[in-house]
Amino acid sequence: VDAPLKRKPSTNGFMLANLVEPSIKGRNFNIFTVANGFNSGRTYTLRAPSNEVCTTWVRAIEDCKRQEEKRIKSLQGKRSRIQYRVRIIYTSPPVQFFLAILIMFNFLVSVMN
Repeated sequence: VDAPLKRKPSTNGFMLANLVEPSIKGRNFNIFTVANGFNSGRTYTLRAPSNEVCTTWVRAIEDCKRQEEKRIKSLQGKRSRIQYRVRIIYTSPPVQFFLAILIMFNFLVSVMN
């Protein structure tokens, strides 16, 4: 039987929330997923044949979680940098002038029709 939960699953955007809740016996552990994620907040309870295998599983899953978090964080960094560059270009005076000319031209064409 599993021990009472000490942590609640997080609600961040990652696939796995707080990962490990070991049981009293040490051979069982829970995997909590994010409520709005792919697995809809399900809790998975896994049982290993021995304490050593359980520890190996937990470490492997935690390593995968850390790698995925790093990957997602690096993508967010790239996205932010791209958004910043696009914003700088879009708000520059030449681009704003060009857009103003396009809007005026569109207005004139609409009036002529």
